[in-house]
Amino acid sequence: MTSIGPASIAEGAERDRLLAWDRSLRNAGMGFGSLAAAGMLAWNGSAGFISAAMVLAAVFAIAAVLVARIPAVHGAARGPEGTRDGYRQVLADRPYLLITAANFLIAFGYTTQAIALPIFLTRDVGLPDALAGAVFALNTFLVAALGVPVARLTLRGRRTRAAASGAVIFALSFAAFAVLPQLTSGTGAIVAVLAVAVLYTVGELVHSAPSQSLSIQAAPDHLRGRYLSTYQLSWSVCRTIAPMLLGFLLDAGRWHLWTVLALLVLTGATILLCAERVLPAHVVSGARRATVTTPQEVRT
Repeated sequence: MTSIGPASIAEGAERDRLLAWDRSLRNAGMGFGSLAAAGMLAWNGSAGFISAAMVLAAVFAIAAVLVARIPAVHGAARGPEGTRDGYRQVLADRPYLLITAANFLIAFGYTTQAIALPIFLTRDVGLPDALAGAVFALNTFLVAALGVPVARLTLRGRRTRAAASGAVIFALSFAAFAVLPQLTSGTGAIVAVLAVAVLYTVGELVHSAPSQSLSIQAAPDHLRGRYLSTYQLSWSVCRTIAPMLLGFLLDAGRWHLWTVLALLVLTGATILLCAERVLPAHVVSGARRATVTTPQEVRT
């Protein structure tokens, strides 16, 4: 997902680092929150549920206070005088629409973990329900722990190629999931599932940082909100379609889901590589703009 806040209060490499921390802390919060909520519910049923709700309300209140203390960002860049295109300019920006379309396809790889993977692991691989949850916990822990260092590595090169590489790793993990029921069983299945879960997480780590940075860097400053809301729509539409599509593919057979997912993310990777040819150089590689007009731009 795209975070507008970090995009507005930092620029250049500092923006990339801030986005990486944002992703890692968000995943850490999700993992810790899931464990805490499960512990409260196991501790005392309905009383634990009420306690979890109260703690969650307090946490949200603290978060609201912290957000309110963030200084307002003034002096945002404006477009050319008299420009009022808004979303028409976004829809006319074909390179940006390409990376948005690519994200829509690759986003199905992210949604499968919560929607389809638990059913597949328990029904088709034969794992206990608790181990299906362990796969989610492993993914959350690795993303929280490794998000920042992996982001530093992936953002050194071309953002489009790094994001496409993450999508290819996604496809490899989906191919591995497709053959798991035929190749493993018992203890071997548990080890194999955890290994493939790590491979899937590597794909997420490699893809997430450069793709998010790409969507922000490619958005003009004066229309960043409209651009990012359009990009965010790719996530929203995917999450709307995914339950029906993934459910249909799960019913079709053991391998159908993973084959379609692999094709979707590989198509997304191909679109990213095509978009590289038409995107500005500073968007693709993070290099400085060719024309520097202000001292502030020189520093960034």
